[in-house]
Amino acid sequence: MKGMCIKGGQVLMVLLVLLSCCVGYVLFGITLVEGWIPVSVALALVAFTFVFYRKWAFITTVSNRYVNMLCHVLCVGSIGYMLFLAGNFYFRDKKNPKEVVAVVKHKYSETGERRTRVGRHRYRTTSYREFYIKVTFESGLSKTLDVPVDFYNRSGNDTIRLVVEDGLWGIPVIPEF
Repeated sequence: MKGMCIKGGQVLMVLLVLLSCCVGYVLFGITLVEGWIPVSVALALVAFTFVFYRKWAFITTVSNRYVNMLCHVLCVGSIGYMLFLAGNFYFRDKKNPKEVVAVVKHKYSETGERRTRVGRHRYRTTSYREFYIKVTFESGLSKTLDVPVDFYNRSGNDTIRLVVEDGLWGIPVIPEF
């Protein structure tokens, strides 16, 4: 019974770390912040809680301290990264949106292919396009935004106006296009 509990904890922790990495990646795409800021916040959280690295022996089932340290850094770091960005996004000031002017540096699209199973041994290949705009803000921050096709077509080659909202930590967030 104890082995099943350990295996269940390991699976849940791996799923939680993967989910937090994915959510953090998506939220970073719509948050106007330099990349080192959420990473440094996550590393500060790791350093603050580093004294508890021995507790990871329950999940890793190994008493090797380097394995437990690595597990602590990966798990707490990814969850802290996601919590920082999620807290900034979900507790943003929705009542006071601001309009920001950004300079369009580059517009481009990428074409991809999807394979769909149609029958037992038959597949259909369909193509899709993703549209990107690389912009520079007044603060000097450059960001590549994944935008819908209508926003891509409306945006010129000079400037665009974006609605941003201040997040919980004072970091601007683009809620929608």
